[in-house]
Amino acid sequence: MGKSQPPYGKWRIVLSTGIGTGRIAKKGRGFLMEYLKKEIQSHRSFYIVRRLLEMTSPLKGYMILSASAGLLGNFCAVGLMVGGGALICTLAGLNIGFTGLQWGIIMVLCAVFRGVFRYIEHYNGHDVAFRLLGLIREKLFLALQKGAPGNLAENKSGDMISTIMADVELVEVFFAHTISPVIIAGIMSVSMMIFVGQFAINFALILGIFYLLTLGVTYFVNQKIGKDIGNKYRRQFSESTSHWLDSLRGMKEILILTGEDNRLREIRENGVQLNESLGKLKVQRSFAISIPEFLITLATVSIFLLASYYGLSTEKTLIVTVAVASSFGPIVALSNLTVDLKNTFGAARRIFDILDDENFVENSGKREVDIQDMDIRFERVSYQYPSSTGKAINSFSLSMRKGEKMAIMGPSGCGKSTLLRLLLRYFDPQEGNVYLGKYNIREITLESLRKNIALLTQDTFLFDDTIEKNIRIGKPGATMQEIEHSAKRAMVHNFIQTLPHGYQTRVGELGGRLSGGEKQRIGIARVLLTEAPIIVLDEPTSNLDALNEKAILDILKKEFSDRTLIMVSHRSTVLQWADRVYHYKTV
Repeated sequence: MGKSQPPYGKWRIVLSTGIGTGRIAKKGRGFLMEYLKKEIQSHRSFYIVRRLLEMTSPLKGYMILSASAGLLGNFCAVGLMVGGGALICTLAGLNIGFTGLQWGIIMVLCAVFRGVFRYIEHYNGHDVAFRLLGLIREKLFLALQKGAPGNLAENKSGDMISTIMADVELVEVFFAHTISPVIIAGIMSVSMMIFVGQFAINFALILGIFYLLTLGVTYFVNQKIGKDIGNKYRRQFSESTSHWLDSLRGMKEILILTGEDNRLREIRENGVQLNESLGKLKVQRSFAISIPEFLITLATVSIFLLASYYGLSTEKTLIVTVAVASSFGPIVALSNLTVDLKNTFGAARRIFDILDDENFVENSGKREVDIQDMDIRFERVSYQYPSSTGKAINSFSLSMRKGEKMAIMGPSGCGKSTLLRLLLRYFDPQEGNVYLGKYNIREITLESLRKNIALLTQDTFLFDDTIEKNIRIGKPGATMQEIEHSAKRAMVHNFIQTLPHGYQTRVGELGGRLSGGEKQRIGIARVLLTEAPIIVLDEPTSNLDALNEKAILDILKKEFSDRTLIMVSHRSTVLQWADRVYHYKTV
């Protein structure tokens, strides 16, 4: 899968020219290498932050509103605490500008507006975040769709699900809990330093130092103690998800082969490893979260002692101490984010890896064509899968006339199915071309090409929905009468009528409530509904018994008599069905 490339080329130049010159001592060279690696990683993180920020540009008005409300809310929180300190001073008989009643009213107003601003901040921040998460999932689906089926075959389904669901949820931390807190913490810390600096400039310096310590120490702990724990946990989570999916889908085989004990042992081992990583992650997180509490206490005590040393009045000492203690809220929130941002950036990298994947067929064609009367021609076509060391197809040529029924036969794994995928433009050949009539299929729009070619595979995929909706996929605007007509032609209508809910019967996940023959007939009904002039059949009977195979072949021969058919198979039973048989040999 293609990787998103951050702009850190200058460090590559340094690495290639500045290292190994002989003038740098071995120890110094090792230090420099480590430094440059950190710099490159830093640039990578800045690159991810920049891309995430670019996604928020359409909703920047809401982000500004969220940050402004958060800032005002934090000022109200400080005002509430300072007002409380002032009220205590007033009740103690100290003159601090307002009466006790007035300070009480100020505290009530601060408390009320603190809640109002807090609500506005969180509502707008999360509204923006969830809108962006929906947009990211949509982009991920489009990216996966654009690269399918190649990218789906090259990656584990558990990894895909983990990225689409869990990783996208992790990115919510950045949109809802990072952008506004960074702005709030920056403005709030400067404002509070100015405020306490009016009492003594050293107060501002000490407060600034403790702000930096709170951020820096927490970050250091997260980077040194928690290094790689988050990535390891995410990787194990993806692998465990894939293992669970395999176990559920292969439950029948596991039970038949009495492999449940081994599978259960593997699940337990995966669970133990996952819990160990999660436990380490929680311990590291708890330690990191406790650091700011210690530093706040230390800062408060330091300011109080310094105020006493300077001989400040009781009321001023109390006010400045309370102000300092209550000012760390935004800084603590920001420091706690460093715990989550490691996982968030890791999730963002995986998302951008999918979005930036260039291993897909580009819809560069401009022609809308009528394929009804076109021949099919492969001219010296070669293709090699990205993960393979050898060619699946090597300099292959073949021609088909319009309306011809051709069977391409050969052993499993010889590249027969790859030919069909090239015709459907799931990917393009590295050498040679595929033609429909006089047009190279790269000149034809993908929509025009694929709406004129229907595919029936050896294992028809049925969605966990009703039979009606599974057939309707072939023609979304089809009437119920058209659906029933296709089902009758596929000889599955009578079976559907025997079901308690007829066409509204749900087929279950992966069509699990139906037999292989029933699923294939529904697949044929779907293909018939498309009215595509070219039908591509990829081992459509390989998973069926002899009786069902004959029935399916009879349906194909009868119902597709006026269409161009290409069937790939390794079974000799298709010979009687075809006008011409091409025996394909392994490259």
